[in-house]
Amino acid sequence: MAEKTKSFSDAVLRVAPKARLIATGADPDVFHDWNAAQLANPPDTFNYLSTHFVVTTNSVQAPHPSPDFIAKATFALPIELERRLRSMHQQFQDGRRSNVKTAFTEWLFWSAEAQLSPRYDNMGGAIGTAGLRNMLLRDSDIVPISDMTGIIEFGGIWKKRGRVFGVPAYWVFRMYSNAEVARLVETQNNGEKYDVEQGSTRLPAIPNLPYLDVVAAINGSGNKLTLFCVNRHLTRDIETRINLSGFRPAHSTARSLFANSIYEKNDETEPEHIHPLITSLSVESAELKYTFRHESVTVIELGR
Repeated sequence: MAEKTKSFSDAVLRVAPKARLIATGADPDVFHDWNAAQLANPPDTFNYLSTHFVVTTNSVQAPHPSPDFIAKATFALPIELERRLRSMHQQFQDGRRSNVKTAFTEWLFWSAEAQLSPRYDNMGGAIGTAGLRNMLLRDSDIVPISDMTGIIEFGGIWKKRGRVFGVPAYWVFRMYSNAEVARLVETQNNGEKYDVEQGSTRLPAIPNLPYLDVVAAINGSGNKLTLFCVNRHLTRDIETRINLSGFRPAHSTARSLFANSIYEKNDETEPEHIHPLITSLSVESAELKYTFRHESVTVIELGR
């Protein structure tokens, strides 16, 4: 494959010298040897190495797993993927290829058991999507390109019986993509964490991951701060005090996505059964109190 990559790259660059090329890379759990071969090519062969992660969520190492165990293991995956992506980038650095970045060109949470596992079209899949979106925001310096498997159907827009609707993950994409952000802001989280053992057959051991995952970003003019928040806890609402160092908001809006069960979904008869609920928050100081519902995705916008 490395030789074919070089031949294809040479052919493209002869006719389009300014082309930016993505070479085929390996998945985050098995990347080392394959990517090493690709990185043996001359430095100007490609600009990005791709990676993919289409995971069967109910395929775990634990014998006779409960649906709750499968959900906790699924929600943990973005944290371990982040660690693997950093290791992948370190391989680029060690090979003196600091110009190469990762293109995460396919990802999907899949299961044949819609009522027992988080997957692309139910609320559990939306929580997995938000966790992955948070991970990609944090790693945007090394993963500037990303897309999931299928915006039409899978995690996005569906059409059945003449009715067009979005699955819960669609609303996550909409909440995130409509946010006005320009750069990340440092966050510190001292909330409770948990470990996963005998989880996904792809990434079975994932230690030290937070129940509440938070990423903060500010807009270009500096007058709007956005918090992207995922509560992975299956049963507990998480009460928080959010300290906003250096940013004193005058108003705030929260959009929260959740359902009675993570196995619920939208369909052609109830196209907006699951959709974001919008609330205005009272802000009186540089500290915001908010309770994140269990198994939820929340985007908070704070304006000066």
